[in-house]
Amino acid sequence: MVDGLSPQGNKLAKALLSFAEGKRIDEGAESFLAIHIANEFGEDKLSLGDRVAWVFDNEERILDVANDPFGPNKDFWVNADSPWGFLRGCLEWAGYCEDPEDFMSTLPVAFDGSCSGLQHFSAMFKDEVGGREVNLLPNLERQDIYAAVKSAVEATLSASSDALAPRWLKSGLMARSLFKTPTMTYGYSSEVPGMTDQIRSAVVATGSDAFAKDELFAACNYLAKITFAEIEKTVVKASEAKTWLQQCVRGKQEAVQWTTPDGLPVVQKYLARKTKRLDITVGGDRVRSQYNVPTDAVDTRKMASAIAPNVIHSLDACHIRMVAVAAAGEQIHSLAMIHDSFGCHAADAGRFFNIIREEFVSLYSADVAGMLNSELSGGLVELPTMGNLDLNGIIDTDYSFS
Repeated sequence: MVDGLSPQGNKLAKALLSFAEGKRIDEGAESFLAIHIANEFGEDKLSLGDRVAWVFDNEERILDVANDPFGPNKDFWVNADSPWGFLRGCLEWAGYCEDPEDFMSTLPVAFDGSCSGLQHFSAMFKDEVGGREVNLLPNLERQDIYAAVKSAVEATLSASSDALAPRWLKSGLMARSLFKTPTMTYGYSSEVPGMTDQIRSAVVATGSDAFAKDELFAACNYLAKITFAEIEKTVVKASEAKTWLQQCVRGKQEAVQWTTPDGLPVVQKYLARKTKRLDITVGGDRVRSQYNVPTDAVDTRKMASAIAPNVIHSLDACHIRMVAVAAAGEQIHSLAMIHDSFGCHAADAGRFFNIIREEFVSLYSADVAGMLNSELSGGLVELPTMGNLDLNGIIDTDYSFS
């Protein structure tokens, strides 16, 4: 977590940030501001048009919040999915409504990727099945992979004879949000142990007593195993891609290097560590402690487990750089970006919406998988087969980045 005011900071920090340069909200641009406000409230599962309509339907409450945040409509923004971001949006909307012609907007309006790790794997291998689940196919209603995984897990639980299955189904905990983090991090090599921790943390945060403290880990581990299996059935190509990347580096006793499509060299090297024991006397008492120190040997297990997330993160960053360069070429210089979230002025959002897609297509128009395979394995590891995803169709998608 980054401290202080930064686009990489927490939600309060991001809500406090403004662009140095303000821009008027021209006709049509107010829709992008409205979409951003609806997203911050938690209505990002609606269609784009319905998000805009939601803001206008709730405009009176939004303006009341802006005028008196701790007044009668306090609960409206406090219970939003992102309270600080929504409050900031309310203030921006109020400013625009007060003076539509001359209001100078400084709020970064963000477009977020739809489970970006899986988007990268789907585009890299032109996987139309996984691509559909993460909104890379045009002319479709918004797909929700988190809800799809939730439904698949519920079906598996319903068919299970395990004693834990009905307890989960009756727990009141089986919300879409429970499966969001495990699904989102799958593309970055999260597996059953990590998903167990994620599910456990989510359950603890609810304060639920559906499972006793001494059985919570076992219950979460059980659900994590099912969740992991259902994700792998949903995005088969991503599973193959992670295995391929691990095979490229498994057993190597040296650093590995690859180059992103825009020319940035990336080096991965994890050193093994060994444990040393500290045995000292403090105030007459003997104190023993252990600590780890790096060695000169490469940690081959860590090299294999880290390669998929590191490659995907490097491609996330590559996409952001390509978008920034393309936007600058069109005199769009005010940007607030992190990971898979692309922020700009509402006034620039119409064109920026398309630039994000165009650069994603440009990124994967190159043979990214082949280049990675050549650099990481010398071409010695067999690539997963390519699918039939039409990359150019991504340009016409509404929900790939929204």
